[in-house]
Amino acid sequence: MKSILIAGGTGLIGQKLVEILTLKGNNVFILTRNPSAINEFYWDPSKNEIDSKCFEHAEVLINLCGEGIVDKPWTRKRRALLYASRIETTKFLYSNKANFINLKHFISASGVNCYNLEKSEQTFQETDSFGADYISQLVKEWESAADLFSDKIKVSKLRISVVFSKKGGALAKIKQPIINNVGAVLGSGNQLIPWIHIEDLCLAFSHVIESELDGVYNLNAGNISNKMLTCLRVKIILRC
Repeated sequence: MKSILIAGGTGLIGQKLVEILTLKGNNVFILTRNPSAINEFYWDPSKNEIDSKCFEHAEVLINLCGEGIVDKPWTRKRRALLYASRIETTKFLYSNKANFINLKHFISASGVNCYNLEKSEQTFQETDSFGADYISQLVKEWESAADLFSDKIKVSKLRISVVFSKKGGALAKIKQPIINNVGAVLGSGNQLIPWIHIEDLCLAFSHVIESELDGVYNLNAGNISNKMLTCLRVKIILRC
């Protein structure tokens, strides 16, 4: 049993992760701008504010924070928000590292979209280099910020694929145009989408915690083409 503090614990992934880690007997706490439960602590990294009571509740610190990559167009303002929600939140947590008196392990979310995705047929390993595109470089800076913690404790960077969940996320966005009779395969439909089910994702986080693993890990159940995914969603919706 470990004491685990999660930043970003109220989102889609965070809620499921809290559920699974709690079922496994851990004491799980959450950093949130709007605390409403006894296991939640206030923080607002944009204002450099954090409830000091949270510091004693972290043997493991997990940062899941990050605005959605595909939620809105990448305007200059949006890019600044994507950066701040990932890199600045991580640096803010690190600035409080001395206060986390029991901290032994820092785990950062990351993304498998950090490679040169022009080579869509290639199987990428964790040791492969970052791509030169905007998202790849964003992930590179994100992971560099996480590595600030590595001077004294274990650091794990979990590169997450597109998360599939019936409660929201990517599948909900794919489903909506199909329901409205405007869904279609994009272009050739051969574009590959790396994916992982939310429960498998959270169990992977749990395994990293229990085994005290450090380093970089690709979390990917496999790749599915845009055509196959669209057709599967149509079949499921029609069946329902």
